[in-house]
Amino acid sequence: LYKALHCSKTMTEVAAIVLYGGTVLHPYSQMVWGPGTESINVLDLGPLHEELKQHLKLIFTNPKLIFGANVAPKTACFGGWPWCNPAAMAAAFKLASKIGHLRPITLALFQGALNKWKSFTTKFVPGGTI
Repeated sequence: LYKALHCSKTMTEVAAIVLYGGTVLHPYSQMVWGPGTESINVLDLGPLHEELKQHLKLIFTNPKLIFGANVAPKTACFGGWPWCNPAAMAAAFKLASKIGHLRPITLALFQGALNKWKSFTTKFVPGGTI
């Protein structure tokens, strides 16, 4: 564990996952599985998935939303949700200034996620198979 915590490649991956998790996965999971969502049907999630893909595109085309000087959850997080773990997000943002490859690695993660979300959600679009 000590070696992993002092390995720049490992820490780059960890920070990228924290940024994706904090800005996309946690807000999405709360919208789908959080309190008050007991009656949501997966068939009703098409519009939410479209919003999620738009958010991923927004981050990818405007990385300052997560790498800028004044990063705020209102604009960085999907749906404007607050940080799920402010300490983890602060640590990832702090690492961003120290790890030169964090930005391109994180943006590649966002682009890859967008591609997978597109693939996964094609059946939910109007006229899709579902």
